[in-house]
Amino acid sequence: SMPLLVAVFGANIICSIMALWKNDLTAPDPVSWADVGRIWLYNIIWFIVTDLLKLLALWGLDDLESGSLEDVAVPEEPEEGSIIPTHSINVDISPAERNSAAAHLI
Repeated sequence: SMPLLVAVFGANIICSIMALWKNDLTAPDPVSWADVGRIWLYNIIWFIVTDLLKLLALWGLDDLESGSLEDVAVPEEPEEGSIIPTHSINVDISPAERNSAAAHLI
């Protein structure tokens, strides 16, 4: 987006000028041009990454609002009379075996 781009580059220009010239607001020694170039490269890379993530998030929210993701998220209801599988296992053990197993846990 253009306002974000202007804000990022404007802040980088001001910070670069402050870092390159020795004054009372910055470090005692000015930063080299190579360091400023590396900082700009780092900022541009992360600007692109965050802007792409923003667009991806907006795309996902737009799909959520339009209802196209609801079809994927809601499972179908089972048909009447169908067998629904369970993930639990029923094991019959005697009370003595249960007490023995519990005693090993303590």
